[in-house]
Amino acid sequence: MGEELKEKNFFKKVWTSIKDFEGYESFAAEKVWKAIKYILILSLIFTALIALAYTYKFYLAVDNIRDYISKNVEDINLKRWKIRSCIT
Repeated sequence: MGEELKEKNFFKKVWTSIKDFEGYESFAAEKVWKAIKYILILSLIFTALIALAYTYKFYLAVDNIRDYISKNVEDINLKRWKIRSCIT
């Protein structure tokens, strides 16, 4: 089983680790560096997914603020570094 695991690509290893509990023996037989690399790649994937989710959430918040300002604020003036606005 250890030789089969070396031939599998990263995503097949992930799928094996999810569905095959007996496959953990072959993961334990691998070198420490490969296990660290595996964990780092998984961490990067999850970090990217979380970053995308927060970026989308931030985009929606900015879009809502922009809509509110365009509908409810008629004029924004800057005099002597003080902002004055006319809110309807």
